[in-house]
Amino acid sequence: STIRAIRGGDIVMKILSLENGWSKSQLNEHCNDYVDNLVETCTFFLKHLSACPFKHQPLMITETWSHVVESGCLALLEGFAKVYDCSTEGRALMSFDLASFSTSLPSSSPKRGMQYVDMYIKVFYFPQEDVLNW
Repeated sequence: STIRAIRGGDIVMKILSLENGWSKSQLNEHCNDYVDNLVETCTFFLKHLSACPFKHQPLMITETWSHVVESGCLALLEGFAKVYDCSTEGRALMSFDLASFSTSLPSSSPKRGMQYVDMYIKVFYFPQEDVLNW
């Protein structure tokens, strides 16, 4: 599974280890370290995919890369969902971390999983009645 290949469980634990960071009323200038680790792991995986003997089958490489990126997004989503006490600034940091993850990957990377995480973060900015109607 690609979630295990990118060590998604470690990403979730790193997100949860920032428990006080999500409730603070301050913003960082740089993304959290777990984003850099996730990008590094994903790009390492992509380098190995590009050098594998299946280079003549680009569809297989593209599909595998899509699953890797989506698994990274799912790891972020799971970690963010387990943060119980979060300020508005904490949600902004989550959004910043997702944007950093997205822009640090090659431009041909799929955006499918990122939309789920982005929507999860943004829904907290809406009043509860609007979310239920939506």
